Amino acid sequence: MYRGEYQLGDLIALQLSTSIDGALVQPDDAPRALIMSDSGIVENVQLPITDNRNIAGRFWHCISLDAKYSTGYHWIQYLSVISGITRSSVESFNIQVGGNIRGTGISMEHFRRPPNDFVLVQVDSGFLIRKKNPEVTP
Repeated sequence: MYRGEYQLGDLIALQLSTSIDGALVQPDDAPRALIMSDSGIVENVQLPITDNRNIAGRFWHCISLDAKYSTGYHWIQYLSVISGITRSSVESFNIQVGGNIRGTGISMEHFRRPPNDFVLVQVDSGFLIRKKNPEVTP
């Protein structure tokens, strides 16, 4: 399944439901998500269980597309073991040019102060980024 396009700094939710014949079941061990690119494995994540009304078999984890990632196509391979049988599913996504490894800007303020101007950018990861002497080109 294709998940869509993202930029560096975006967050991706990794979600997995383990089931047999449509019924959710608890796997033998916590499932894993391998995030891969053309150059190999980028990240190996163990998915924690989602305690949604004590329903077994649902797992969720959120990852940030930080400095480990690069532009291009990536694949997520979910691996789980149920009753000794390994099960696998694959999703893909594309990272487009742009963004910032610290996160996506959610607010910005411009300050004019002699002798320099500043821009303060709040990003969704909680960082406050200060840029000096911003330039706008038409």
